Amino acid sequence: MINKVVRFSAAITMLSTAFIAGCGSSNKEGGSSADVSKISEAACAQCHSTAIDPVAGTPIYQAYLASSHYTNNFHVVGCQDCHGGGAQHNGVGPIPYTNPDASGKCFSCHTGHLSAAHYAAATTSDVLTAADAMYVSKNYQTSCTSCHDPHLGNNGILDGKVNTLTGQAKGTQHSDWAESGHGNVKGAAWATYDFKNRKIGNSYTCLRCHTSTGFIHFVDGNFASPFPTTTWAQTGDTSREVLTCKACHTDYNFKNRVRRVGAYTASYGVAGPQQTVAYADAATSNLCVPCHTGLINEAGIEAVTDFGNADFSAVNPHYLAAAAILYSKVGFKYYSDPAAYDPSLDFSNTHFSHKNIGINNYVLPLSIPGFSFGATGTDGPCVSCHMTNGTHTLSVVPGMQAGGICTKCHQGGFAMTATKLEEEKAGYQASLDFLQAMLSYYGMSYTSNYPYFATKNWNAVGPIGGNGKQNMGAAFNFSLLKHEPGAFAHNQIYAKRLIFDSVDYLQHGKVTGAISFSSFSSATVPVSAARGYIGTRP
Repeated sequence: MINKVVRFSAAITMLSTAFIAGCGSSNKEGGSSADVSKISEAACAQCHSTAIDPVAGTPIYQAYLASSHYTNNFHVVGCQDCHGGGAQHNGVGPIPYTNPDASGKCFSCHTGHLSAAHYAAATTSDVLTAADAMYVSKNYQTSCTSCHDPHLGNNGILDGKVNTLTGQAKGTQHSDWAESGHGNVKGAAWATYDFKNRKIGNSYTCLRCHTSTGFIHFVDGNFASPFPTTTWAQTGDTSREVLTCKACHTDYNFKNRVRRVGAYTASYGVAGPQQTVAYADAATSNLCVPCHTGLINEAGIEAVTDFGNADFSAVNPHYLAAAAILYSKVGFKYYSDPAAYDPSLDFSNTHFSHKNIGINNYVLPLSIPGFSFGATGTDGPCVSCHMTNGTHTLSVVPGMQAGGICTKCHQGGFAMTATKLEEEKAGYQASLDFLQAMLSYYGMSYTSNYPYFATKNWNAVGPIGGNGKQNMGAAFNFSLLKHEPGAFAHNQIYAKRLIFDSVDYLQHGKVTGAISFSSFSSATVPVSAARGYIGTRP
């Protein structure tokens, strides 16, 4: 990971400094439309030294002087190297490339001079295979400014230098992003398939979350097309997109240009709608919710017509369904006690209010001597917890530090630390291992290979008194939680309930409110840890 970030950071520096034939090597710009003589660069400064970038709001020429295009030690890239010769311009006439990025100037100079993560055709040894995702897919080869300020392209890359425009150390947003799951070019979410061409039934469902371009279409269209029947893919384009800056920001004035969307209503189903479920307004975090609600909910199980011959792939809940867990929306609700899943009950305990973080400056409504609960802001739970101080690694660790979001509620003996978080995680994992052992005991063995359960006849497995739908529901809940590793933090109560009731059903054929640990103790199943984590029915 460190190597990846180092390569990424070095690559971005090269974006501003690459020594490339034809980049400033001639007095003429190439091509008939740009065959205009260059003039002294001093003339550019004379007119543009006070010009303000309408997007970034910074002085254009001062930004350029602070960039690696100007400050590198081996080749100064001048204004006319990007914009074309100025002999016919002189402040009033045409300039060959008013937008060098859109004209392909950035990409034409830098092709082959950045890490292959930027490109669709990775062929060198230090880069990725052609099957990996990349930062610069075909759609982004004339869109470098989606991620880079055109006059200060290395902004957001911490290289030990101070930003001369702000007097502050440069940020780390780009390298943080490259380290995160959103920028991981080998991540399963981006590299498993060519998602823009992946069709399920008549729908290109995957592209709305597994490509930046598809995501932008989805949110800009106010989620109106969850099951698109066409794709934006062009013939011959094999590039695979990670989630780029442009997916969440409309331009390179990043802090002030976050896409704004309304509350999300999920359409569950893979090839077509099975059920719609409305999610609460999560403020800025509405941008995160659509891709973290899962694809299948219990309506998918209800739609199964023959539990004697049903492939689990038809009901696999999908992955990283953090929002679905946070808002108690997606789990299979057991059996004889649906009231236990009344959403109002899941959050009546004011000690667990994660869904309220960042909603209208929410403050924990408790009065305890010695505790001073703080306002949590207005960016919703996802952004508030995973992007403390604007970090793009998505790590929650900064939120545990002094003044972080966790300290607004977790104080004194309840302070959240990395150690406590790991303890919670270990207990959660032990409980999942226990549930997995129960499923296996009753004939439903989980494997690490999709579709995870080889069981076809769900009527022939499970406990006495159960049925095929409920057996599949137990497997569904396990797969949901297995593939949402943060569920213990996103909604502790709901996750424990799903585990507890799944185990309870498997042991008794119905939900009784009690489960047994002692009868299933083994060297491979951490029963005591599961007992300690789950305790009694939450």
